[in-house]
Amino acid sequence: DTTRCGGSGKAEIDATEEVLREAYRYFYQTERERFDKVWNAKQAKEYEKGDEVIVIKGRKIPKGTVGKVFWKGQSFNPYSRQYEERVGIEVDGERKFLSAEYVENANWERRLLRGKARKRRIRQFAMNSIPAHFRHVFAEI
Repeated sequence: DTTRCGGSGKAEIDATEEVLREAYRYFYQTERERFDKVWNAKQAKEYEKGDEVIVIKGRKIPKGTVGKVFWKGQSFNPYSRQYEERVGIEVDGERKFLSAEYVENANWERRLLRGKARKRRIRQFAMNSIPAHFRHVFAEI
């Protein structure tokens, strides 16, 4: 298929099963590394209303303070003139508001994906990184 002599616009995959397995292993390995280094920890550190969080930055509330999230949303900052993510936490019966980047889920290690759920998610990531017109070949492997 060239521009000089147009054809059907289709190509047949003639790679051996061994080559296809090696290609899949490559996609799986790269996505597993990315999943373990970035995505798994990121999703585990996210918090929702009712979760316990620990303060990791800031100056008004001491670092290491543990509180329970009662509100999560956006607030307009008049100094930067932009909306920013904010969180409200309850510490010893007192409600305090601070920037969302100043807190982290206190029990995030327990929320890391492990076992079959981890393998299933890595396979999804690997299949999504394969070009769409080749996925049907790898789905059978």
